[in-house]
Amino acid sequence: MISRINSVAFDGIEAKPVDVQVNIAKGLPVFNIVGLADKAVSESKERVRSAFSAMGLALPAQRITVNLSPADLNKEGSHFDLPIALALLGAMELLPKEKLINYLAMGEMALDGEIKPINGVLAASILAQSENMGIIIPSVQLQEMYLVKDKIEIIPIKSVSNIIDHFSGRNVITVDTSTITPNLSPKNKYVDFSTIKGQEIAKRAMEVVAAGSHNLLMIGPPGSGKSMLASSLGGILPPLSPQESLDLSLIYSIAGELGDSSVVSQRPFRSPHHSASMPSLVGGGSKARPGEITLAHHGVLFLDEMAEFNKNILDALRQPIETGSINISRVHSHVSYPAKFQLIGAMNPCRCGYFGEGDRQCHKVPACANTYQAKVSGPILDRMDIVIEVPAIAIKDLNTSAISPTSETIRKRVIVAREIQADRYKDYGISTNSEATTEILEEVALLRDDSRELLEKSVEKFKLSTRAYFRMIKVARTCADLDSSKYINKNHMAEAIGYRRMNYYQKLVN
Repeated sequence: MISRINSVAFDGIEAKPVDVQVNIAKGLPVFNIVGLADKAVSESKERVRSAFSAMGLALPAQRITVNLSPADLNKEGSHFDLPIALALLGAMELLPKEKLINYLAMGEMALDGEIKPINGVLAASILAQSENMGIIIPSVQLQEMYLVKDKIEIIPIKSVSNIIDHFSGRNVITVDTSTITPNLSPKNKYVDFSTIKGQEIAKRAMEVVAAGSHNLLMIGPPGSGKSMLASSLGGILPPLSPQESLDLSLIYSIAGELGDSSVVSQRPFRSPHHSASMPSLVGGGSKARPGEITLAHHGVLFLDEMAEFNKNILDALRQPIETGSINISRVHSHVSYPAKFQLIGAMNPCRCGYFGEGDRQCHKVPACANTYQAKVSGPILDRMDIVIEVPAIAIKDLNTSAISPTSETIRKRVIVAREIQADRYKDYGISTNSEATTEILEEVALLRDDSRELLEKSVEKFKLSTRAYFRMIKVARTCADLDSSKYINKNHMAEAIGYRRMNYYQKLVN
């Protein structure tokens, strides 16, 4: 007696279909699960057995075989509990087998038969929609169905007995889709730019960073406002597009970070501690889980005290910065996660933090500054579009009554600049200046002769790499967009060159 139902396995953020097959045959009583299942899946038989007992059901004293097809695909997670239980009930003729095959099910079972929440419901629902199937999920996760609520049949259940009553007609489960609301992720409260005293150059740099989705490194003594500037960046970033919101919602659903929300509604701001391990930052581990760079997709990854991070971990960011994705290879899995993030770093100029501050600096300068700076490798610095010095705030700036633009005012300018870029790159499959390749830049940069001459002189004087050359063009293009200028003028290029802070690094090594 064979019964079947559908479920999913996850490969990165992609949900792949799994055919859950149950056969009850004559033979010695045994319960086997085959099909490359991990320990959590293998333990399902004990949870199912206990849940059936709590409902007053006994497993047949026969040979029970559960096959998870395709057999060469890794099956991980406790969400296979529910489909195994339902397929088993179908084989026991307590559920109609001809109906089960039209549904995708996922959920973890408690020992008393209660269905517990699991990760990846949103990704599974999108697969069910594409395969024209209904979906059976834990009732507590009904709000995650908001994006597909009118496109597929949804059966939310609290226990296995609910689905038995549903198919028997005793208590049919109906869902009022109007009650499934866009339960948005809670909005972060950002520091308003108008409350930040002084640091006008840094605030302008933050506006350019937000407008072009550039990477930024801030260097300055303790207490100069680097962390505050970084944490206020979210307040001037443009809103998520519908596709970006869907991408993030899928990632957070699979990572178990969606919480009570149904949709991620704002750009993420991730700020891992400098003691973070390699797998936690870039992803990986025994089950190749997404790391901080993936959770920062379409948002900001802020590395405070950047020089305190392990050098190997920082260097691991080089490839994702360029490609916008991270490939994780393990013996049994090869997973690719999206990782298109803005890298914002903050660090002191040296270990004591007061290099260049006169009497406050330690007696080991400049050697301490050179050693400390070397903890951030040249290739990582080369990938930072903007590097600025954030000096200590003068007392006169703290006491000033000058009114600075609010975050909302700056955000409006950023949105206009982003719209200009989106229109420019609509035929190239990208949306910001930072994503432009060298070939695209040659077509759209539109440098005036004096701008190009200034750029070439700077590259020659400071011995900059080809990557730095094109990154300065990208920043200059963003400065021009903020001015709504079709061409990159000399002042735009001068601003972009100034953001590289070559003189500052020259001071460190001399």
